[in-house]
Amino acid sequence: MRSGPLRHFITFQSEVAERDAIGGKVITWFDEVTLPASAEPLQGREYFYAEQVQSEVEIRFRIHYFPGIKPEWRILFEGKPYDTVEIIDNRSLHRELQFLAKSQKDT
Repeated sequence: MRSGPLRHFITFQSEVAERDAIGGKVITWFDEVTLPASAEPLQGREYFYAEQVQSEVEIRFRIHYFPGIKPEWRILFEGKPYDTVEIIDNRSLHRELQFLAKSQKDT
């Protein structure tokens, strides 16, 4: 993969769950690593839910191979969180990683 298409930056975030004073679950996101990436929109759709128009976007992110990225981490791109749906890695080459991601519905 040439580095020319990697003109965006994405941040991988891990979830940290804690309990508040009354025992409720509080989720915060911790930045793990920010890397250059390409972003290719694959599909977008709008739908009507709870009397509101909702949207959902699927994007393919590509980065140079980077060890240690976990599937449960989310991706932050242009201020919006995306859930990782699939990680594609040609394990014999370890040149690039592809992430199929979907925008979070609660944003």
